[in-house]
Parts: sequence; structure tokens; C-alpha cells
Amino acid sequence: MDWFFSSLASRPVKGLAFFALSLVGLEQRQSYPLRIEQVIRPVTQAKAAPPPSSSGTKGKRGRPKGSKNKDKTQVNLSHELRHIRGMLSALLSTMGGSIPLEYLLLDGKFGHNAAVQMTRQMGLHLVSKLRYDSALYLPYQGTNSRRKYGDKLNPRKMEEQFLCHSIIEEDWRLDYYQVQVLHKEFAQPLNVVILLKTQIITQQQGHVILFSSDLELTYNQLIDLYYSTNFELRDRGKQGKLREQGKQGEILPQIYSSKQS
Repeated sequence: MDWFFSSLASRPVKGLAFFALSLVGLEQRQSYPLRIEQVIRPVTQAKAAPPPSSSGTKGKRGRPKGSKNKDKTQVNLSHELRHIRGMLSALLSTMGGSIPLEYLLLDGKFGHNAAVQMTRQMGLHLVSKLRYDSALYLPYQGTNSRRKYGDKLNPRKMEEQFLCHSIIEEDWRLDYYQVQVLHKEFAQPLNVVILLKTQIITQQQGHVILFSSDLELTYNQLIDLYYSTNFELRDRGKQGKLREQGKQGEILPQIYSSKQS
């Protein structure tokens, strides 16, 4: 027993948590749980306070002179990501390639570079969600060969060239944008879809940033992977025994085959 955040109660509750891997057929909208394991948090020792600095002067800000770029594909995986990797490796070994799998869906908690690298090492593409305030940049298109990052994106002031679709419902407009971007914490470019919702009268706005490591996904495919199948899994989970017991939280990484119904 431990304390875990429960999405049903919207707060931490004492109980059990589980990682579940489910296979989802995109055509028939069916979810098939294949592997479930209990989450047991590792015992961590309290960190000692750093010794006080001997000098009263602060270090210089910015990058140290002569430092080299880090290889962002080499990452230290968290306990949760190691757990997911172990489950996924065992599942893929059991399936033996009988069903072609392409995508791993993780929720926004895992929308970071380490999750991308773990997923790519397993031969899959990640579909997840970025923080709403993520710093995203267009690739630099100029003549300076040493420069990598271009203009910074503002998700609420996107250029028309990235607009894919718009719909209006009552007093709200929903705009769908898609663009390939760079993030300074990620090793490779990201395929990003921004959903921007605007209140037409008050101009109040809100946005969500979905992404995938698969640069070939269209905007509607990426949205379909993240939202439609996610709702299917959550609806299935609400009907299950875990929900009835009330004090058990689920963390649900999902794997998808776009070729299997």
C-alpha cells in the first residue's frame, strides 16, 4: 500500500497502483489488456544537504567555456520508465512479431525526451502530450550553419500555413495546427499538433500540444491515436473492478497497432 494520485478522485489516495499494457485496434475501437503489473515504488534515501560554498562569490551564469554538447539519445530512465520497458520487452517477446505494433501511447506525464528514447529503443514511436508552456522552435532555415533553432512558436498565435482544419460550435472555434518543431530537451524533431480553442465573443483561449516521434503522422491520425483510443481505454477502465474498489489508481501506458483491427 502507498499513496498514489487518483484521476477519479483528483487527489492522492492510499491504495494500489498498476501499470497496464493494452493492445488497441484502431478500426474497431477495441481495447485488449495484455499485461498488468503492480507499481511498487523503490525505497529512496534522503539526500544530504550540499556543503556550503567556501567562497562568497556566485558562479558565472550560462554555459561553461569549452563544454561540449550532450548526446540527448543517451538518457537515464526513471524507475517508472524502466518498469514500462521491462513489461513492453516481455510482451513483445511473447508476441514474437505476430501482430505488427507501431505506437506506444503514454499520457502527458511521460511527454519528455527520456520516454521518446526508451520507446524508439524498443522499435516503436511515442504518442503523448507536451506541457502547455513547452518551448518549441521551428528549424532554422538561414545560411548560418552553426545555428539550429529558428523562431520560437507561440501556440496561441500560429501562422496560417500550419492551419489544417477549423470548426465552429456555438461560440467556440477550434483550430488544428500541425508543424515539425525542435525542443531543446529532445534529441530529434517532433511532429506536433496544436489544438487551439477560442471563445469567439471574449477571445478567451486554451490549447493542448500533442506530439509524436513519427514525423509521417497526419494531424488527424495523431489526434485519433491520442484521444479516440484514450477515451476507449478510460471508458473500459471505468467499467472494471479497479474502479469499483475506489482506492486504486491506474497508470495506463498503451500500445497500438495501426494495421490491426
